[in-house]
Amino acid sequence: MAGMLDNLCVSLPLPVTAQNGGLFVSRGQGTHPTRVINSHELIFVRTGCLGMFEESARFEVRAGERLHLWPGRRHGGTAAYPEDLSFYWIHFKVAAERIGGSSRKPGLVLPPHAPVARPDRLAELFRLFLADQEAGRLTPLSGSVILTAMLVEAADGRPWEDAAAGAAAALVTRARQHILTHFHEDITTSDVAAELRCNADYLGRVFRK
Repeated sequence: MAGMLDNLCVSLPLPVTAQNGGLFVSRGQGTHPTRVINSHELIFVRTGCLGMFEESARFEVRAGERLHLWPGRRHGGTAAYPEDLSFYWIHFKVAAERIGGSSRKPGLVLPPHAPVARPDRLAELFRLFLADQEAGRLTPLSGSVILTAMLVEAADGRPWEDAAAGAAAALVTRARQHILTHFHEDITTSDVAAELRCNADYLGRVFRK
């Protein structure tokens, strides 16, 4: 009928929910607090270098790199904040998380620590999120949409087929970090695998590869 207006209704079930975010600018004092939180955290370093640990893994996150921290795992700073440090951060939840053994292929693979292919784009998304958060214009839907775009940039949009390779590379990185931290101890492959909660034979294969 002429003149009738029909609303377009689109259901957008997104797998992530944004909570809150911020921009940290160092004054050359203090250290990232040691804590265990119940949400994921994505950190993107804008300038300087951020020293962090998560359980036994240690990271040095430099400008243009990002770090993903898991809920329920102890993390904190490994050194005092340098004067030139600044980084964006965002806390978020993931729906129906499946870690390993799932027949469903993940849409994105996020190794714990990696450089960002397009740092300017990720910084722009953080600025958009923070501007809407400050203005009170951030809704659950818009926050999740912006966060999803952030995760795409953080993962560099890697396709489904790279999931296994990405998971293996992340496991090797964690194994190397554990070995570097405990090299002075009498450790075995089984010890490292137990710490990383994986099969020792599988760890040995991916590490050699």
